[in-house]
Amino acid sequence: MARAECTELLMWALPQVGLRFEGYRKVQRQVCRRLDERRQALGLTSTAAYRGYLATHDDEWSTFRRLARVTVSRFYRDTELWDGLRQVLPQLGGPRITAWSAGCASGEEVWTLRLIARLDEQAPDIDVVATDIEEEMLFRARAARYQAGTLRWLPEGWRDQAFHRSADAMRLKDDWRDGVELLEQDLMEAAPDGPFELILCRNLAFTYFDDAHQRAVTARLLSRLVDGGVLMLGKGETLPDEAGWERLHEGGALLRRRAT
Repeated sequence: MARAECTELLMWALPQVGLRFEGYRKVQRQVCRRLDERRQALGLTSTAAYRGYLATHDDEWSTFRRLARVTVSRFYRDTELWDGLRQVLPQLGGPRITAWSAGCASGEEVWTLRLIARLDEQAPDIDVVATDIEEEMLFRARAARYQAGTLRWLPEGWRDQAFHRSADAMRLKDDWRDGVELLEQDLMEAAPDGPFELILCRNLAFTYFDDAHQRAVTARLLSRLVDGGVLMLGKGETLPDEAGWERLHEGGALLRRRAT
């Protein structure tokens, strides 16, 4: 699939599932590769033919949206943000808090939270509710088995304490897996019950969703976050409207909900 053809396809198709092309500029190649594999699997001879297939097969849109997912993650991704969060966590009313990881993908973020709860002496214990739209991602999160490279940003010594080597990968030890609930759920449509003292919504809604869905997600997050609770975004992400929020980190990726 030629890049220009794929760009044209994405600019047409993404808005129809609530996504925005601008968020895909850096990751367009991997999405195009998946779409081309899908085109070939359907026996279609061109990008235009796949566009026509989408236009005439309503059930293909759910497949398209799945193929447009970007699920790259790693433990302690954006270390300065995690370091900033660890400074804030003791203020959230411990000794135990509840967090929601929205769009948890294969679980690196979820288990990072649990490692902080056990290895940072200043942190409260953290129960985590984690949601993702794809059961395959949740299966990987439950398996808690990762390539060693995804763990290299963890603070020194954490990997050795929490993981053991299994064949060619690192596997989280069984007794480190408590306090986590993994749920299949679409952030565009739903949210777990809550309430939560901490919500992580990183590198998903505020990168890839269109403005209307970003605003809907923001309202959904607010409805689940306690007054004074903290929202963690991805590096470089911002909310469409910061009314009611206090920035805790330069760039706006850590925000506290102001009391209502």
